[in-house]
Amino acid sequence: MECRYSGSYNISHSKKRKLMGTQKIRAVSAMLDKHIDPSVFNRKEAKRLMKEGDSTPAQIPNNQTLRTAKSRAVNAERYHSNPIVAVNIMKHCETYCSIIRNVGYDGFFVHFWSNLQLQIYKECYSRVKIPTMSFDATGGCCKKIKRSNGDQSSHLFLYEGVMEIEGKTFTALSMISEQHDTLSIYSWLDRWLRCGIKPPKMIVCDQSLALMSAIVQSFTQYKSLQAYLESCYKLIFNPNDRTCSVSTCYIRNDVNHFIHLITKWTPLKNVKFARTKSLFVRSMALLIYCNSIEEANKILKAIFNVALSQYDGRILISNKQLTEDTICASSKKYLQSLISNKMAYLQEYDTFIDENSTAKELSEDHDLEDLREDFFGSFEIWASSIAEQCKMEVQTNEGDIDNAQYTPEIVPLIIKSMKLYPCWSGIMRKTFGFGEASASSSRIESNFNQLKNRVFKSDNLPLRIDTFLDKIISYYKGDHLLIQNNIPLKKIYDTNTIPSNQSSDSDSKNQNENAEYIKVDKIHIDTVTLDKDSNTFLECNTETNAEEPWQKKRMSTTIKNSLSTKSYLKPQAGFEHLDVNKKVSEKQIVFLKNGNEFNNSKTHNENADAEYENIDKIHIDTVTLDKNSNTYICNYTVTNNLDEKLNENQQINEEVSGILHPCLACSNGNFPTGAHRCVQCTKPVHSFGCSVKNIDSDEEYVETRICLTCVECNTETNAEEQWQKKGKSTTFKNSRSKKSYLNPQAGFENLNLNKKGSEKQIVFLKNGNTFNNKPQTIKNIGKVVLRNTCSVDSILTSLAYAAADSSNYLSFLVKNEKSDRTAKFITRMLSTKNVKITSLYKERIELLALHYPYNDKEHTLVGNIQLIDVMGTLKSTATKLFNKLPSYTKVNVCKNMLCPNYMTVQKYPVLSLCAFDGYINVQEEIEKYFSTEEIDCIECPSRRKYTFNPKSHILIELLSLPKELEASTSYADISDICNVPQNYTKPVLWDLEAIPKILIIKTKEYYLRSAIVFEVYDDLKETATKNPHGKKQNVEFLIYTI
Repeated sequence: MECRYSGSYNISHSKKRKLMGTQKIRAVSAMLDKHIDPSVFNRKEAKRLMKEGDSTPAQIPNNQTLRTAKSRAVNAERYHSNPIVAVNIMKHCETYCSIIRNVGYDGFFVHFWSNLQLQIYKECYSRVKIPTMSFDATGGCCKKIKRSNGDQSSHLFLYEGVMEIEGKTFTALSMISEQHDTLSIYSWLDRWLRCGIKPPKMIVCDQSLALMSAIVQSFTQYKSLQAYLESCYKLIFNPNDRTCSVSTCYIRNDVNHFIHLITKWTPLKNVKFARTKSLFVRSMALLIYCNSIEEANKILKAIFNVALSQYDGRILISNKQLTEDTICASSKKYLQSLISNKMAYLQEYDTFIDENSTAKELSEDHDLEDLREDFFGSFEIWASSIAEQCKMEVQTNEGDIDNAQYTPEIVPLIIKSMKLYPCWSGIMRKTFGFGEASASSSRIESNFNQLKNRVFKSDNLPLRIDTFLDKIISYYKGDHLLIQNNIPLKKIYDTNTIPSNQSSDSDSKNQNENAEYIKVDKIHIDTVTLDKDSNTFLECNTETNAEEPWQKKRMSTTIKNSLSTKSYLKPQAGFEHLDVNKKVSEKQIVFLKNGNEFNNSKTHNENADAEYENIDKIHIDTVTLDKNSNTYICNYTVTNNLDEKLNENQQINEEVSGILHPCLACSNGNFPTGAHRCVQCTKPVHSFGCSVKNIDSDEEYVETRICLTCVECNTETNAEEQWQKKGKSTTFKNSRSKKSYLNPQAGFENLNLNKKGSEKQIVFLKNGNTFNNKPQTIKNIGKVVLRNTCSVDSILTSLAYAAADSSNYLSFLVKNEKSDRTAKFITRMLSTKNVKITSLYKERIELLALHYPYNDKEHTLVGNIQLIDVMGTLKSTATKLFNKLPSYTKVNVCKNMLCPNYMTVQKYPVLSLCAFDGYINVQEEIEKYFSTEEIDCIECPSRRKYTFNPKSHILIELLSLPKELEASTSYADISDICNVPQNYTKPVLWDLEAIPKILIIKTKEYYLRSAIVFEVYDDLKETATKNPHGKKQNVEFLIYTI
């Protein structure tokens, strides 16, 4: 049978077919499951159905239809259109009811961990020697939540706590929170502990104050991070003190995070000598590996000696004889020797005594005995005292050369970092009895990398909170099932000695997955012995029962990355032979490895599966000393309140807190009488020294005070977690315009408010080095990038200020703008309304291209971009720009009109004046310089007359020379000069307010414009800073105009 179809099949359809049925299912499945973009799916359908010359079929949907179908399909899978309501629905459904623990609305948070996670953590707690966890937070995972009033929430951070189980990463608990303060993090950790689990023995995190404070409050017996640091200080300087107990958890900082913070210190980033940064960073790394406070004291003192010493080399005596090294030189050699071979040194430090040590060096080691007697304090105060001692010692220590590593700005940063010294170093390893020299949180960092780059690789992060929560819970469920499979519960029960009651407890809990775990107490006692006579328990010392000596190696609980040979933590062979005073870095060659070498994997310790005995938790009510048995008798009670602390430790913390911040009156024995009390803890305080003003007090009545201890506690409580500067709410912008009413306006008190017109505005040029200045395309040149335009921008801006303030000078520029491009550019800077900023930057390039080289091999970058480098002094810059607009002219006229060289005129853009020993009287020097003089003519027997004529502006360069150059002597009396010392010329230090504002040159008045208020403009910063009144500055250039 034959069938024929006739019709106009080439006529295009007037409208598209509706996307429905199997076609809709196929399209939605491709976009959601295969993550194909709607525009890509549209073209794939065209390739499948069309041939060349065909009209577009009606069944191929357009992009808008596909996007609508995708959006409806996504919304259909959600529990609710509102993400907060959707999370609340998820919490009460069967799938997530045992995983999502708590949900908060304002501010939003969600705590989630499954019963399987709790079970794995509890069973694996006894499998590792030292249960260690890493905590951190990351952003960029969840979108901000839109409120009903249209506002958006703050950034949502993902908090996690992970640990290692047989080489794999296990996530024990998670939280997504809008609030990032100490209280929010503490609430999360406390609710996790209420599920009947024991806290870890060691925690590794970064130096986030909010995170560290919450960890201390949750996992230790101390109320704050400050109290934890105080106890560490007491245990280090007086380990025999029985009033201070060892913390139940060892808090540590990630070593990579700490080293990264050091390398970002501003004084180290701005050093002139490249090896200065290497010396200080590697020296700070030495403190990480210190095992005793004596060792740390010696290293820290050497660092301060180098940073605070202005001189280096040999000590300079009055008779010019060089006898011994300066303190700086000795400290450098000491640090360089440790950096070169620090590992061998640290292993032998406890028993090592240098045979060549002088009596002075040995006495310095005994200076710590005074600190041991009065051991109340902090590591920050201890470091500050060392810095003050070093400063006094190096002041009188003068050497024959300057110290290239003289960096006093780094000393306050080192002192501040020493506050957390017990956390970022291994100084507490002996006290706790476990731990490695350095700690790393790379385990949790790799877990975040796994989530963002693998789990959510196909998703466009950030996601909606409910979508992200659903996917991460699904991923973790499969991950934890694999971990459970690798560690069967039967295997754990067979290899551990578990009491029968505990085993039956665990079985009963496993039967009901949704059952809540019984909450237990919090304080750990290693062993407890019953005293039958007194019916009390005797507590044994925790330190004597430590099974893991700190010297022995153990199975690492973190990921060990192989460090580069140039790492700051690696020994540097031959470092003591480097000349750190050299500015040029050493040459490097490629180090070839042996081809037969293989990376052999490390075998696990045979005792890695050794188990620690389960430790019960006892709340101690009272502690009394039994003098007969020399033991502590502890009366105890078991309570369910996790926030209850030891009464003994509370008293100790209060005593330590009261002595930690002594004021001058308290240190002299004049303690407060009670006239003033802290409004928070009601402790007596002085009005000054040991207290600060309460900002919430009513000034109309009595001013209230807050003690320093409560201030630090408030700082910890109010601390917030930061991640890439996204920790605070974005509802209000912190950065305001410079013209904002809320910002101070310098010179506002000098404005004439009765004037009707507004002030003139000029364009503020930014430096060519800033990244915001993209390459500009210039005709006949191409793409151009400027560099080092500070001197050019400073001169042009100053003269533009003068033109805006002086009509006479503005007329002078307008008159010469046709013949001189510099004058034209300055006048263009005043036309802010009629000139675009981009066009003005192009004109600046055209102006500088006339005076600076480009379009050669040296100044051509990648992509054929031309580089114009304007590096130079102010004098050289002004000479090039103002060649046709001189500051003054020198007219040389001969009295003989028939002289072959009758008259010559010379133009000088800059006037140079010399200041001897940093002092100069500008008016007197100007009058001497512009005085008329006569000399003999070399062309004829007549006399020649020199006349100096000032022009519309005077550019003055100040040069400072030693006063000895002004003296004169005969040639025979001049001795041989071997070398010229550094810094031979001195700066001209001048109080900016004392600079003469008016100069009179040949009856003309020249003014120093814009001199009402001096401000420091840094084009790399958003706002200008006001120069402190009375502070002297180095003055190099003065600009006066008519």
